[in-house]
Amino acid sequence: MNRKNSLNQKRYVFKKWTNKAYAIFNSLKRNCKIAVLPLIYVMLVNSPVLSQTDTIDLEEITINQTRVPKLYSELSRTIYIIDKQQISNSSNNSIEDLLQHLANVDVRSRGAAGTQSDISIRGGSFEQTLILINGVKFNDPQTGHFAMNLPIDITDIERIEVLQGAGARIYGINAFAGAINIITKNTNKNYFSASFYAAQHDLFVHNISMNFKYKKFANYLSINNKKCDGYITNTDFSVLNIFYQANYNSKLAKIMLQTGSADKDFGANSFYSAKYPEQYELNNTYFANIKAEIGHKLKITPSLYWRQNNDIFQLFREGEPWYQKSGNYYIKNNTDTAKYYKNIYEKWNYYSGHNFHLSATTGAELNLSFSSKAGKTAMGIEYRQEKIISNKLGETTDSTEVPFLKDEYFTRAHTRNNTAFFIDHFIKIKKIDFATGVLFNLNSDFKFNYYTGFDASYRITRTLKAIFSINQAMRIPTFTDLYYQSATNIGNINLLPEEALTYETGIKYKKKMVTTNIAFFIRDGKNIIDWIKINQQDKWEVMNHTHLITYGAEINTNIIFPKNLFIENINIAYSYLIADKQEDKYISNYALDYLTHNFNLGIYHKIHKKIYATWTFAIQDRNGTYSRYDLQTASTSEQDYKIFFLLNGKIFWTNKFINLFVETTNILNQEYYDFGNILMPKRWTGAGIKVYF
Repeated sequence: MNRKNSLNQKRYVFKKWTNKAYAIFNSLKRNCKIAVLPLIYVMLVNSPVLSQTDTIDLEEITINQTRVPKLYSELSRTIYIIDKQQISNSSNNSIEDLLQHLANVDVRSRGAAGTQSDISIRGGSFEQTLILINGVKFNDPQTGHFAMNLPIDITDIERIEVLQGAGARIYGINAFAGAINIITKNTNKNYFSASFYAAQHDLFVHNISMNFKYKKFANYLSINNKKCDGYITNTDFSVLNIFYQANYNSKLAKIMLQTGSADKDFGANSFYSAKYPEQYELNNTYFANIKAEIGHKLKITPSLYWRQNNDIFQLFREGEPWYQKSGNYYIKNNTDTAKYYKNIYEKWNYYSGHNFHLSATTGAELNLSFSSKAGKTAMGIEYRQEKIISNKLGETTDSTEVPFLKDEYFTRAHTRNNTAFFIDHFIKIKKIDFATGVLFNLNSDFKFNYYTGFDASYRITRTLKAIFSINQAMRIPTFTDLYYQSATNIGNINLLPEEALTYETGIKYKKKMVTTNIAFFIRDGKNIIDWIKINQQDKWEVMNHTHLITYGAEINTNIIFPKNLFIENINIAYSYLIADKQEDKYISNYALDYLTHNFNLGIYHKIHKKIYATWTFAIQDRNGTYSRYDLQTASTSEQDYKIFFLLNGKIFWTNKFINLFVETTNILNQEYYDFGNILMPKRWTGAGIKVYF
């Protein structure tokens, strides 16, 4: 190609992108102006009423969502904080419920009360969100469906930090669309707390937590148990979480030990395929971590962690009153419902047996951070090993007895290693805050690569600043992506890692009791992994989309009023997304099922003296379609996701020692689907009590 043709090609590409950006801007303007204009008005009004109240100043909080420790006021990225007061005042009983009220956070649940949920950020897939507990990575290499198998309860949380956008510089690979860091309570007070909750469908929740300090040791223990008969057939569940945290503080070092387990077993009605509504799953998750913080001017932070997940999945739920295995059949109600043959995936009534997997991750990190006249600097190295042994996932290997199942054997396995080195630097120059860094990453299954980026902000006034950032991200395929084969799914061992370049700009406003974030972003994704099929009758196959560009806008405003007013707190969040996929001929299972419009309103107010109420209202409009399966006719039809409205409410009476409450979810009794074919609960009412000593 000669120079003139090359120049014309560049001009064509530039004009094409300019026209597309202009069209996107107009679309965003039309869809956002109704929600944005009144919020900007509230944000800019200097209200004397709001100046009367004292509260915790977010600018004094040190944010853990960064390699270099920063105050909230120094952040040049969109990071949402859910603090302990918001958690206490909320009408939510699970971590998933808390997260779903944030702008551009999409919580898609299978079943009730956090039985299994997928968390997506800014239109990314659930595999592209990194989950952490106190900075320790909790994602499962088998599948992102297990990322929320957390050993903690909502009552254990001090705050949640949600990073929007690419996070390779901050957390390494797999923080592709964002990251959620859950910070647990760390207090010097001795106390004991117990709670009991009962609701329809025989839902019972028990929780006990206590903190005991002895000299320089603080010990926290929490035990949480949930049981339910289910809101429709085969949606029963049982959950037991145990979490222990020990903290030792001295002049030389701060040491934290945390360990816990999460045991879940549940009826998985149509969870992974609508053709088989009587599925069942059991997960046992265990983890342990010890880390230290040594020094003051030069901080050295070593950390060791381990996580294991045992998974049993039954396409035909075994046991009374479900299926019984008899010879070459799984029988229900004296009917030969499922023939049992190994390694046959031809028709729905052939079954190769239950799936069982053991995935384990072990890792070590060493981080250093220090301050100088040139700014704040951090660097470190991380090693992580991911391993799976299974009867379905991995390469064929020698048989190994399954430790948690009698007379069953693992026949497949795979191990991969990841080593990463990072360096990050933050500097303040008058009104400008600037941070940049790079991550070098080597994975044993994929090639060496590096990922970089920067964040910048300009303080326009004391209360208003503009932000801008460009960051890269990468996610490696899970073992399910690579290896899973079933009657309805085909994995792909030739998958490439996903990569993206994300551009973000926006403004942050904070004055008195009003905090507002407005952001616009573009994520240019390559080799995006998705499960697809060409025709409805085909199996789902996993592949790399060549190109997926996501555009979005979001606004999040929190207003705290004086306590002598009827309303004490209002939170408003709205996000808008569109995605441009290059491959149009495929039916997508995950990549294009994002929330086009997501509006959330939360109100907390006083009713009388010690009686309060909190309300959350949501409107969700999801893009994409799903394959509606009719069990009676064994036929499939394409269905659009319908817009729905959700209203939840909670009324409670509280004093220093006791909290009594009554709550109802889905007050409007909406019929809605987070995932196609999985009907979510309708109106559900319960009551509880919490005591604190």
